[in-house]
Amino acid sequence: MTRIRIVDYGVGNLHSVRRAFSSWCDDVELVDDPVGISAASHLVLPGVGAFGTAINEIRDRGMEKPLLKFAASGKPMIGLCVGMQVLATGGLEDGHHDGLGLIPGSVVHLDRDGSSADARTPNIGWREVRPVPGKVGGRLFENHSQDDVYYFAHSYEFVPELEIDVVATTDFDGRKVAAVVNRENVWGLQFHPEKSAETGLRLLKSLVKLE
Repeated sequence: MTRIRIVDYGVGNLHSVRRAFSSWCDDVELVDDPVGISAASHLVLPGVGAFGTAINEIRDRGMEKPLLKFAASGKPMIGLCVGMQVLATGGLEDGHHDGLGLIPGSVVHLDRDGSSADARTPNIGWREVRPVPGKVGGRLFENHSQDDVYYFAHSYEFVPELEIDVVATTDFDGRKVAAVVNRENVWGLQFHPEKSAETGLRLLKSLVKLE
């Protein structure tokens, strides 16, 4: 039975995320305690704002250990935007902060080198997302068109230590940036599927059904 639980740690656009999942799942709740987290079949970690603020809120509210315990259970865990970034080993926004360390890598400023005159930081707007051939991302996006676009809003990027953890990318200033990362049961999406209209809703459904 699918029981989607969305973690309320004070920095997520909770109601938009809840509406997105509730559009096709009947059992979606917000949780802010270890019991609620452990009850999930799929756990969602949303996020808006800065890496440092997000990870500090997680720790100040006593949620770090329950989140790590859930990830170790093997059940699917999905981070969205900043919720994806805090899955990393560490981040450099507003100083250095240790992340949850679930997908090794660093969150660094999204720099541009001038390759594209249209590139701006923060990277805000509708962007194409391309699965890496031969990865699980291919199955995730198999029912989607190459013309589909998703809504991004970020000034920092997740750079995984291992290329194998990147399952989809987007283009920024002439280079590829991680758009979807995955290690075992832990997933991270840099964009906002809950703000990406019907395309985003279909992707969330595909992601939950993938597991």
